[in-house]
Amino acid sequence: MEAAADRTNPVPLTKYVAPVVQTGSVEHVAWSKKVPEQLHWVLQELLGEFDEARGPIDMLSRYLKVPAPNLYDVNGPQWVHEQLARLAPQRVYELVEHLERGRSHHDELVSKSLAEEGVPLRMLAGSFVPVDQAATELDVDDSLSQPDSLLHGRFSPTKQQWDVSRRELLAGHHESAVAAAVNALESAVRIAADAKSISEGARTLFKGHRAPLGAALSQLHNYGSAMPNVRHGGQVASTMTRTEATAVCRAAAVFIVMVVNLDNEGVLPLTS
Repeated sequence: MEAAADRTNPVPLTKYVAPVVQTGSVEHVAWSKKVPEQLHWVLQELLGEFDEARGPIDMLSRYLKVPAPNLYDVNGPQWVHEQLARLAPQRVYELVEHLERGRSHHDELVSKSLAEEGVPLRMLAGSFVPVDQAATELDVDDSLSQPDSLLHGRFSPTKQQWDVSRRELLAGHHESAVAAAVNALESAVRIAADAKSISEGARTLFKGHRAPLGAALSQLHNYGSAMPNVRHGGQVASTMTRTEATAVCRAAAVFIVMVVNLDNEGVLPLTS
């Protein structure tokens, strides 16, 4: 758990949901007034992780710009509860994101509760991101979070790259996000195939009628090498959009999950 002093300045949520805010959509007005009950529970749990009893008190005092109470005069937990009860809905989101950002502990729980309440946000690596409605309807909206639980042991190097990709995508650094995503894909394929390159690994893992599948992995990696400012192949200024970067990262995620699962099942290489 980070020290309390490092968690006292939550960044306004609007920085992280700009695509929603900039549209001036009705959905933004609606979600800003709605806080799922589970989000309050998560906030209480996050505040309970501070090592010292004064941790959440001092943090809330600085965040809310109110005097910190003397614990000889007041009940600490009761004071915290009262301050949280006064928070405007958007500040609840901001505070949860600030305390959780960079971790995936509550992603599934929070995202599920947001969906049930009709709030057009999801939590990814502890940050709130706007829902891509088309991706939701096509059942690919959660693809970016799927590799996280699989990447351990032999695939730990892949996880390091994938974590970078998720952070960069959330920060709006599209080129860096794509670079890390295709690097993670390359890592997964090379580990599974014990190969020196992704092209060699893809040819090793997918043969015969499956060869086009291996070629698709290689082509996605080649895209990362050819795009400007992504990998070493680019020569001109990039115009990559958030939609493009998100789609490429999702595609890499799906391929990574496939390779790791097939490796775990012991069925690689696939031949026909």
